[in-house]
Amino acid sequence: MIGLTGIFSFKNQVDKHVREQTLRRMVDPKNSDYSLSVLTHDNMTLGLIGRANGNNKDLSHKISENCLVGFSGYGKFKGEKKLYWAEEMINRILTAFLTQGPDCLVSIEGSFLCVIYCNGELFIISDRMGSKNCYTHNDKEMFLFGPSVSGLMDSGLVKRHKDINGVIQILVSGFFLDNSTLVEDIKRFPAATVFRRSTTDHFPIEMKSYWSMPKQEGEQAILDQDTINVFNEKMQRAIDELHALESHSVIPLSGGLDSRAIACFIARKQKIKTITYDFGDETTIAAKVCNILKGEPAFFSKKIIQSPSFREGLTQMIRQQQNHSVVNQYFYAPLFSRFFKENPQYNAIYDGVYMDILFNYAYIYIDFDFKRFLKTYGGAVQFVESFSHSMDRQSLDLLMRSFYSGVLAGYETCDGVAKSQQCYASGRLRRYVSESYLSRENYCYVFKPGFNYDLMDFGFGLDLKLRKGLIYTTLLNKEFPDVMKVRYKDSYNNREKTALEKMDQKYGRFRSRLSSASQGLIKYYPFQADYYFLHEKGLDAFKDLFAGKNYIPEVFDNETISSIFNKVKRKQYLVNYLHRILFLQQFYQRNNF
Repeated sequence: MIGLTGIFSFKNQVDKHVREQTLRRMVDPKNSDYSLSVLTHDNMTLGLIGRANGNNKDLSHKISENCLVGFSGYGKFKGEKKLYWAEEMINRILTAFLTQGPDCLVSIEGSFLCVIYCNGELFIISDRMGSKNCYTHNDKEMFLFGPSVSGLMDSGLVKRHKDINGVIQILVSGFFLDNSTLVEDIKRFPAATVFRRSTTDHFPIEMKSYWSMPKQEGEQAILDQDTINVFNEKMQRAIDELHALESHSVIPLSGGLDSRAIACFIARKQKIKTITYDFGDETTIAAKVCNILKGEPAFFSKKIIQSPSFREGLTQMIRQQQNHSVVNQYFYAPLFSRFFKENPQYNAIYDGVYMDILFNYAYIYIDFDFKRFLKTYGGAVQFVESFSHSMDRQSLDLLMRSFYSGVLAGYETCDGVAKSQQCYASGRLRRYVSESYLSRENYCYVFKPGFNYDLMDFGFGLDLKLRKGLIYTTLLNKEFPDVMKVRYKDSYNNREKTALEKMDQKYGRFRSRLSSASQGLIKYYPFQADYYFLHEKGLDAFKDLFAGKNYIPEVFDNETISSIFNKVKRKQYLVNYLHRILFLQQFYQRNNF
């Protein structure tokens, strides 16, 4: 919800008072977590949705020299060694824009969304990965944009037409494979794009991509000392730039490599504070790493997660869910809200989720054809085929082929690495924008070292063997040998699994098959969220949302919706589909379809 929202009207068709009233409808007035600042100028009304509590250094706007500028996030211009918060970036962007023109916009780097209205023209620019949620609606009178699809619906200006292609994407993949939404007239703003629109009808909308995923695998294949040194330097520089923005930060520390790398590099600069979910061996692993780095550990304890008040909070959050993405794990918002209220001295989170786009890459392949795409991103096609009364396998295959072709437009002759990373960035990676950062940014700033463009370009220059963990683990073993003596949990096949991990994996598969064979009599909860509150009795709390009324009759008939709900109660391994259908049902219910 945090971010920029606005209304741009054509040919003075909508006066500023109407625009401002419409903008205020786009922000939930009942939600006390948010504040709204509104700025109106000529044909443009801009709003900043900020945090009601705490700082908002990552949000700023101003009017100067007949220009209105809004900025969300942090950034710098290409070649600079220092990052700036929003207020400083606005002044610097405005100066560059007035002296150099709109061409300067493609030189901005970081994690940001920028809006400029000047002399009757509107410009919007997103960062390389589209890390800030932005959705748009365009009609004859207005152009609307904002960080929430529901917010745009609340404007009263968007027709309630379902995008069934978006529905199918959610059902088969759990996220959107392209820039679709669940509403026909609302689209996600593309990554690495400059949008331009004039108030005059004769000036067409311009959507220009200023950067794209590399169209071939990197050529650097030799892991020599020079390469490791360069990587070390670029990693440290990326961390140092972020550290200069905000030193009072907390590091989510799991059992994996990404968060460990962040913790190691930050520990060179300051005493670190880490926070870990209190789940099994992750707690033990994180505590050992934090101790070696002489940090201060904190944990989201099982006592918190198992408490009735926390479960009730989760239930309410699901009912009022504003994310335009399926969320299998709902812990972030209430846990981080509580943490930052109890620890007001901390303002930021260093997060490593986006590091995997460079140096782990679980979803990148040497060979990537439609068959691989279907296996990777269409895992639930068979589920939809089995339960839908209107979708057969042939029609689903045609839809999946259209998604595949659409995402890979311009990549038809590229190698498998280029194709698979383009699909990853278009779909699964952008899911994390909604799933992780939207909720965390409600309470704090979120730093993403993977958005250092210099580090990113270096990573894309390596071949897949080096990027799939080899250079990562080699550097960490060299620079932080004591930390790397602590085993890490690995989803990328960077190391041989221990005998215990192999047994645990086999046990999980066995329990899944046993639960299926016993028709759910023997329970199996594959995800921690399911174990804590989507247990059989807990599911009843969502029955009305799930099966009370059928909002997607285009896919499932009424009898099927109820049947799926009852099947999920017996077969917990089907809970992924419950998440997806529940999300669709509550979205359309909440937005009065």
